[in-house]
Amino acid sequence: MNTACPLLLSVISSLVLCSWGSSPTPSTCSALASGVLYGAFSLKDLFPVFSPGCSWTLENPDPTKYTLYIKFTHEEQVCSHLSPMVQPLDHYLPNHTCNRPEEGAEKASELCIPGSPFTFSHFDKNFLRICLSEQPLSIQLLPDSILSFRFVEVLLVNHDNSSLFACGVLCRWFEECLRAKDWGVLCGLTQTGCTCPETAARGKNDTVSNSIVPAGHDSDCCVTQLLPGSNNEEYPRPIPYGEDEQEENQKVKTQRPRSADEPAVYMAQTGDPAAEGWSQWGVCSTTCGQGSQVRTRSCVSSPYGTLCSGPLRETRTCNNTATCPVEGIWLDWGPWGRCSVTCLNGTQQRTRKCSSTSQADGECRGQQTDTRECSNPECPALHEMCKDEYVSSMTWKKAAAGEIVYNKCPPNATGSASRRCLLSPQGVAYWSPPSFARCVSHDYRYLHLALREHLAKGQRLLAGQGMTQVVQSMLELVSTKNYYSGDLLFCVEILRNVTDTYKRATYIPSIEAIQKFFHAVSHILDADNREKWEDAQQVAPGSVLLMKVLEDYIHLIGDALKPFQSSIIVTENLVISIQREPVSAVSSDINFPMKGRRGMNDWARNSEDKLFIPKEVLTLPQAADTEDSAYFVIGAVLYRTLGLILPPPSNSLAVSSKVLTVTVRPLTKPVEQLVVVELSHIINGTSSPQCAVWDYTKSDVSSGSWETESCQTLPTHPSHTKCLCNQLSTFAVLAQLPKELVMDVSGSPSVPLMIGCAVSCMALLILLAVYAAFWRFIRSERSIILLNFCLSILASNVLILVGQSQALSKAVCALIAAFLHFFFLSSFCWVLTEAWQSYLAVIGQMRTRLVRKRFLCLGWGLPALVVAVSVGFTRTKGYGTPHYCWLSLEGGLLYAFVGPAAVIVLVNMLIGIIVFNKLMSRDGISDKSKKQRAGIEISCRNLPLICYTCGVLPSANLSAATANNAVASLWSSCVVLPLLALTWMSAVLAMTDRRSILFQVLFAVFNSVQGCVIITVHCFLRREVRASH
Repeated sequence: MNTACPLLLSVISSLVLCSWGSSPTPSTCSALASGVLYGAFSLKDLFPVFSPGCSWTLENPDPTKYTLYIKFTHEEQVCSHLSPMVQPLDHYLPNHTCNRPEEGAEKASELCIPGSPFTFSHFDKNFLRICLSEQPLSIQLLPDSILSFRFVEVLLVNHDNSSLFACGVLCRWFEECLRAKDWGVLCGLTQTGCTCPETAARGKNDTVSNSIVPAGHDSDCCVTQLLPGSNNEEYPRPIPYGEDEQEENQKVKTQRPRSADEPAVYMAQTGDPAAEGWSQWGVCSTTCGQGSQVRTRSCVSSPYGTLCSGPLRETRTCNNTATCPVEGIWLDWGPWGRCSVTCLNGTQQRTRKCSSTSQADGECRGQQTDTRECSNPECPALHEMCKDEYVSSMTWKKAAAGEIVYNKCPPNATGSASRRCLLSPQGVAYWSPPSFARCVSHDYRYLHLALREHLAKGQRLLAGQGMTQVVQSMLELVSTKNYYSGDLLFCVEILRNVTDTYKRATYIPSIEAIQKFFHAVSHILDADNREKWEDAQQVAPGSVLLMKVLEDYIHLIGDALKPFQSSIIVTENLVISIQREPVSAVSSDINFPMKGRRGMNDWARNSEDKLFIPKEVLTLPQAADTEDSAYFVIGAVLYRTLGLILPPPSNSLAVSSKVLTVTVRPLTKPVEQLVVVELSHIINGTSSPQCAVWDYTKSDVSSGSWETESCQTLPTHPSHTKCLCNQLSTFAVLAQLPKELVMDVSGSPSVPLMIGCAVSCMALLILLAVYAAFWRFIRSERSIILLNFCLSILASNVLILVGQSQALSKAVCALIAAFLHFFFLSSFCWVLTEAWQSYLAVIGQMRTRLVRKRFLCLGWGLPALVVAVSVGFTRTKGYGTPHYCWLSLEGGLLYAFVGPAAVIVLVNMLIGIIVFNKLMSRDGISDKSKKQRAGIEISCRNLPLICYTCGVLPSANLSAATANNAVASLWSSCVVLPLLALTWMSAVLAMTDRRSILFQVLFAVFNSVQGCVIITVHCFLRREVRASH
């Protein structure tokens, strides 16, 4: 009988077993195989080493679902020398062999049964072990055919749904059993879930069982034709001996056996005598649904036959149990991606997704991606590219104008930072300030983790106490003012969680905890954080969310107040008023803020902002039930800096006042009585003021925006604006800003600055060249002081110009600001040094090296000390801003320059008065004729001029020379010092307010005049320089 499909599948199963089916074990004598569905094995396959106790174990993946069938083919030499046995096991121990059976395990069964060519068994255990009980006397004498003979076949069968392949293998085993010589063997297998077609027996009155195929299937089997039968049919109806029963479509054909010892009638050969037998049926053409199988045969010449007749190829239909998947449906194409290159020609792609449903669960045909060519503008020029830059411990790679570069956050934070390359009106690319809106410091992330731990506590009281600890920790963090813009959003989220936890736990915080909460909010809203808020609100409207959180917290505190009780809390940036009034009888009108309260800051005490709420406004709607126990919680907040932080209006207006918020719960009914709000202006020069309220419902991002329809603006006073509003909300005054020059932060110095610095530097360089040419004639302490003074002014002018182009580089800008601070102070100190030198000359102090070292300490050492102390205390915070490279005007750091400069000017004036008095006193030379005579009688014949300039003169002329030098120094100080002060004052104003052209022109004028005056006084009018010619 031809059984092509089982044989082919058996070969595949054997290959699978050899590739991955067996699991390696530490012992070469024992092996474990898993994942075997079917296999035929020889001695070489099972036992690499032949010794007593060696075993090969097969695993059953699920004994409740599968049964292991085994067929053993009797081989005389294998049985006599090795005596294989089979043993079922519940579990497997790798170190146990057949010589050491497990305790309680079933006894092993012999596979070699005398007189039987086959041994069939089936087991429902976890493992099945085949053992060798005897050792061959001479393993070398066994032929290779015996070692390679596949004497064991194993098959894994499903109880509930036997596969076609498994049934085909069992059918083959059954037919091989029928063809055995010994007809005393009973061939039958039970409980397989399969039936096979009836097959003729060979012995008279012998009975055979049906072949086994899946029961209940209507399709053809790969081995035999399917016939109806019972799942547990072991002994079917008997077939009489000698009755050759053949059906037309039956694939298994049998004849009565013939014996060579008994003569019989010759029977003609059936089939084609010149053709070979049919091959096995091939694999089904499809893996699912209906397909076809093919078998072939060859035509072979035979002396007993004729030419071949009939087809050499046959085809039949085969049905697979697997259902073919239905093709999926492509969804719409997605948008085109970015071009592969930033300039010139490139490619861009788009993708689509395959939709799989219950009806369509297969793959989609066609391409998942689509590609097309893209064309970009020409590659940018070098001046249109931002160069590589190292800022804030991060390296920003070069990019073209308009591109955004992303980078990791600094080491003390997590997240991602970004930076955009912008293009100035002059067409020069420059970096914008880095954005840290998505960076969160480690300290704030740890604080958020601590908050989550407190929220995980089951008891409400413990959770409320934990929130108080969180607020305390956050206040300590925000007080340092060392955080990123992303930390501000994180703080708002933490405060929101704290407020929600208080509300759920019905926990009322202590007075100290309330103070810490409001102080933390005040630190977050500080004016120094304005730029960080602008950066953070590109990601989320944090300032608006903070307003909502603060209103919820106010009502949480107000619910704990007693009736008619009020509370006032004042911080650096907030004034909060909370009071509780009964709904049935509001005592009086509401006025805010209350003047004369103790503990108020100066800005709140001097504020002209007012709020008046008539008591008639505090009325519940008619639909609401009025209870005697109902109370109004009225909260009012005056924000000092919120107007600078909130998202700006969509029009060209700007917030020109403080922000005042009024919140009342439960909500009141609309009445004709109007709320009076009066807000003072905080920006000078504004025009067209308008009263506005914050509307949370008008913005697309659910953050709100300003609207002016709910308020009426009364005639405006120059200093404040009065509003009449018909609702309780957040109020402010919007106004048109003055039209001024737009500040250019891209960094090119203005023309007036360049002209002023160029004229001053040119004059000073000419002076230095003259002094270098005649140095041996004019060398003196006064000349050394002048050279150091000129160097400080030259360095200051250069730094002013360089600082205009480095405002966006934080580290470089801070360094420039620190050096400018140093050189500005040193220029004042060298003027003071010149006055000190003239004073020492008048009082007759001996000129020694110690005195000269004191001059250097005063000129360079004192400014260095002041700058070092300032940098140490501020940690460079305030040195440089995103708009200019100078000391920040906020925080008081500017006093580190103004204070020492004012003291130096004052001391210089005192020294000048003292020197002038000395020259005009009796101790000096008061007779004009003596001064003239002393100057005329100086003889240069006997004494070189260099000695005259050093002060080595005859005693008669000493007082006259000293007086002349002192007068020259005094006159220089009186002229240069005022010009120096005016120059640096205008320089500071020009650097900090680049929108005003007036300060830049003033600096150019003063700086140019200062250079000209210095070269005139110390070069053209100095007697030693003229005498050296």
